Amino acid sequence: MRILALLAIIIALTSTAFSQSAATEVVTLRLSLASAQTEFHIGETIPLQLAFSSSAKDRYQINMAQYDRIGRMNYEEFILTPADGAVNPLPTLTGSLGGLTNHKFLTTEPWVLRISINEWIRFTEPGEYRLVLLSHRVSVRETTAIYGTSPITVRSNEIALKIVPANPAWQKQVLEVGAIATAREWLADKSKLERISGMTAVRRIHDQRIDRYLAYWNSELLKIEINPSRFGFHAHVAQYELQSMKEVKAKLAQFPAGTKFKIFGTESDNQSFVELKRFLTEHGMAVVE
Repeated sequence: MRILALLAIIIALTSTAFSQSAATEVVTLRLSLASAQTEFHIGETIPLQLAFSSSAKDRYQINMAQYDRIGRMNYEEFILTPADGAVNPLPTLTGSLGGLTNHKFLTTEPWVLRISINEWIRFTEPGEYRLVLLSHRVSVRETTAIYGTSPITVRSNEIALKIVPANPAWQKQVLEVGAIATAREWLADKSKLERISGMTAVRRIHDQRIDRYLAYWNSELLKIEINPSRFGFHAHVAQYELQSMKEVKAKLAQFPAGTKFKIFGTESDNQSFVELKRFLTEHGMAVVE
């Protein structure tokens, strides 16, 4: 009996290992920098692009959650080499309840997610680093599983990063650009951002700040993101980061009548949705469902 039980355990473990190995062979995670830049100052935003794909039809499912690190429940895990030149900027964060999300089956056409590594890693020392990402947002269809799917871990390719010291001239210009483009006292719309872009000599500030802010305004609908959590209220309106509903309303009041918005958030903030819709309507703006 003991021998049979031991054989059963070995078979189960072998089957699980084979299933995981087979899954990673047909699910591809392509990690890359979201711009042509490969050299970054300490403290500079480092944008990443994750592209998930699979050649197996209707078998591997992706969780499409796109909240910040608090709302994303740590689906992504970063392996940095060497590891002693960086720290976790949120060491006490263990995860959260997350929010609304969708799922879809992976295909040969990549599903792309853009994130900032700065939410997970803060570089403290200059140097050359190698980065690999493990993602836990993919699951495989299994009829025997409780929910019909079982989670798998997908490993990305390796990319190289060069981190350089943050010199005073660069720091000064970053602070100036950020202060002008995101100040709460006035609205930096598309035309003003384009003027700021012309004032900025450092190309990478264009890529990571101004160009990113302009992308919000180039969309047909401006985005409002509400993400209340146990860490407190947090919201984004275009390029503005806000910490209370009062701040959100004050910023929205600066937008001209006729502006169209789409609101994103979690199930728990339905009251915020209703409140925002009423406020926007009263000020001559529109909410697109």
